[in-house]
Parts: sequence; structure tokens; C-alpha cells
Amino acid sequence: MATLNQPFSLGSSKGMTGRITVTQVMDIQTNKSQVSIKLEFKNTSYYGHRYYLDGSISVDGSKIVSMSSSAGGHIANSKTTDTFYEVSSSPYTTTVSHLADGSKTITVAVSLKGYERNGAGSNGFSLSKSTTVVLDTIPRASTVAATDANIGSVSMIAVNRKSTTYTHSIHFTFGDESGYITADGGISPEEVKMDATSIAFTVPNSFYAQIPDKPFGECALVCKTYADETQIGDEQPASFKVTADEALCEPQVSGTVEDINPATLAITGDPSKFIRFYSEALCTISATARNEASIKTKTIDGTAVEGNTHTISGMAKESVVFSATDTRDYPATVTVPVTLIPYIQLTCVPTGRRKNPTDGTAEITVKGDYYNGSLGGTDNTLTIQYQNGNGEPKTATPVISGNSYIATIALDGLTYTESFTFTVTATDKVTSVPKTVTIDKGIPIFDWGENDFAFHVPVHLNNGAYDGEGNPIGSPSTSSIVDIIYPVGSIYMSVNAANPKTLFG
Repeated sequence: MATLNQPFSLGSSKGMTGRITVTQVMDIQTNKSQVSIKLEFKNTSYYGHRYYLDGSISVDGSKIVSMSSSAGGHIANSKTTDTFYEVSSSPYTTTVSHLADGSKTITVAVSLKGYERNGAGSNGFSLSKSTTVVLDTIPRASTVAATDANIGSVSMIAVNRKSTTYTHSIHFTFGDESGYITADGGISPEEVKMDATSIAFTVPNSFYAQIPDKPFGECALVCKTYADETQIGDEQPASFKVTADEALCEPQVSGTVEDINPATLAITGDPSKFIRFYSEALCTISATARNEASIKTKTIDGTAVEGNTHTISGMAKESVVFSATDTRDYPATVTVPVTLIPYIQLTCVPTGRRKNPTDGTAEITVKGDYYNGSLGGTDNTLTIQYQNGNGEPKTATPVISGNSYIATIALDGLTYTESFTFTVTATDKVTSVPKTVTIDKGIPIFDWGENDFAFHVPVHLNNGAYDGEGNPIGSPSTSSIVDIIYPVGSIYMSVNAANPKTLFG
């Protein structure tokens, strides 16, 4: 196929004008061209004039023809004026190789002398010319490019075809999976030659199995170009990024929470209801990986679990978070709300005191916090009991206000010469809180020392009264206290060496 026909002037000398015409014939399979050069002369002044030629024609520095005037094989013959005549009956040819992209530029150098007779002569001419000639590019292998895509979606593949007569095939490799892409975007195990230049390739779901532990990979493409059955040029590579879309691949996670504490279950009657601080929550996670991945980690309430369960003792949360991560490091989280009864911890704070220091009465006051509300299936209740040592328990009635209470316990029959320890127990439907409180010993009615005699109760003497400090109460009596305790004639005994007169006067 001739694709080039360019004449180039060699200039004029002694009335002789020369020119060359370059013709190219391409071989697309070998990426070479046959270059033919036709040499012509004309005489602008004379006709019927013959010149014997000396010199050469070179292409890219290599001579394709050498001429000798003495041999007489190359003659410039002007049969008429101003008309070009070819020196040889056939052009001078050579074969040149094109570059990898099919382009080629050659340099044609012509150096000639013409003589009037064979071997020598005078009145000759001389022409010399070097010129570059850009040959037509030989179409080479098609190139290919593709857009990144998620598995299951479309990658647009574009083929840059260098010749409309070419066909091509596109081979793909992704991990261990390979095949050929068809013109309609499918795949085939056999090579498919086509002329399609825009292909909507649907990335197959089977690609998931090639990247079970990473979110993406590279799909390699190789395009082969053909002229009929002959491959043109080298294979042309390309690649595109294939992604396992997180939205389609993140794990499926769910969780359940149920109360497994028999005591609180007996109160609520419902495993989905939790009494704060006392229920025992059994949390169970269900985590399923998708699209050929597997589950790498699972957590319940922030705690990593090897199996599927985790128990939260003293449940105090209104929700539980379940999480899982797959081998592509895609996470998924679900928050499961729970019905949490806002139970308030029961407390019991008793205090005790004697009402009078010298008799058998005392009082215990009990205060504390109490959950005054529903426990799911029933309302909470409060009982206050007290007992002395191992004695029979007795019940006191609390006064409840909001979420607090107070109870007052009156005691009697407690000799003031002893201390008494009572156990006070506050009990609601959830728990019991026992506390101990001590009633201290009382104070003796009186005592005396070397220089005093002290009463700890009011004293009445002949209608006169003295308090425990010896101060008169009301109108003082005319009798002294000694007259009352030791009237005349009483026997006095003492270990004190002091003279009674000194003591009593």
C-alpha cells in the first residue's frame, strides 16, 4: 500500500534541473516500510542532450545506488525541454524499520555529477542535496484503559484503536481468576477478538473471593492487537482498581440482652426488664461476615469476646453496644436499648439514744434511701425490722417521702446499767440491708467521792427538791440532806479515815 508520493527538488546546474520522488509502502505486520526513490532530470535550454552520471543516493547514510559515468549505466536524457525524464526505468529501493510507535523519519542524500560523454567530458553539471522525509506512521498495537469500579458495578474499558482494520482481545487477571472480556462486558474462558472500543465490563461477584482479607485489589488487563490473524506489535498492559464496597460488605451484627438473675426475674417476671444494680444481663452477639470475608473481632459492651456471649453483672446501662470487624477491617455496630428500672440502692442508717440516762427507755431513729416505684410487674415495698441480739424481730412502720424514709422505734425495759445492741434491717423486694446500733449504758442515780456526793436524778427532800447537780428546785427544804440519809441514831460506816465530824459537822 503506497501511502507517500513526495517530489523533492535537487536544484539546477548548467541548465539541468533534478528532482527525486519518495514513495513508501508499509508492512504493518513487520513495522517496516519499503522506500522507493525515483530520480528525474529535465533540461531547460536544450533537448536531445545526454549526460552520464557519477555519484550516489543514500538513505539514512546507507547508499542505495552508486553511479559511474564510465560505466554509462545511468544517463540523464532530455528528449525535449522542460520535461522530466526518469534516469532509470525502475526506482531505487530500500527497506527501513519504523520506531515502536510506528513513526519514521528518513534522511535522503543525493550527490551527482553529469558528463557529456562516457567517462569524462566537459560542460557537465553538479547537483547535491540532503533532505529529511517524514514517512507515514504505520498503525501499531491498540492501547487500553479502564475506570476503577466496585465489585458488581461497571468498569468502562476504552480501547484506542490505531487502525479501523484491526481487531483486539482483552485478557484480565484478578488474583487467581482470569479470562477474556467480551464486547458486551461479560467474560469468556477463550480469547475473543473484537472491534469494540468502549466496553461496559461488569465486575463479577466472583472477585470477592480473591480479596477476602483486604478492601481492594488491582485487576490487570492485557490488550492484543491483530491484523487478520497476525498480532500487531507488543501486548499493551493496563489495570484498574477493584473495590469491595464497604456498604455491601460490612458485617451484619445483631444482639440480644436478657436478665438471668433468678432473684430479679422473680420480681419483674420479664427477662427483658432489668433492675438497676441487681440484674445480671446475658448479652449475646450474632455477627455474620459478607462477600467471602470472615469475622476477625467481636466486642460486647466494649469487651472483646472469643465466643458469642458476655455477662454484665449489676446491670446499670440503658443500652448495650455490639460490634464486629471483618477481615477487610470493615466494622459494624448496633446499639440495643434495654428497659432499665431506675432502682435506687436501699440504705439503712440507724441511730440510738437513751431518752433518760437512769431509766429503761430508749429510742432508735432509722433513715435511708428507698426506691418508691414500680419494679416491672409489681410495686416496691419497704419493711423495717429490729431485734435485740437473737431476740424476736419486731416491725417498725416507716414514713416514706419520695425516695427516702424515716422510722422511729421506741424501746423500754432496758436497764440503765447495761448496753444493748440492736440489729435494724431495711428490706424491699430487691434486697435487705442489716445494720447494728448500740444503746449505751445509763448513768447511776448517784455516786460519791472523798469530797462530794453526786446525784444524777432530781432529789426530793421533805418537799424540797434538788436536781442532779445539787441545785435546789423550788422552795428549799429546812432539812439537810444528811438528816435524811443519816438521821440521828443511824450507824455510819466508812473506809475513809476522816473523822465523821469533819464530814458531817
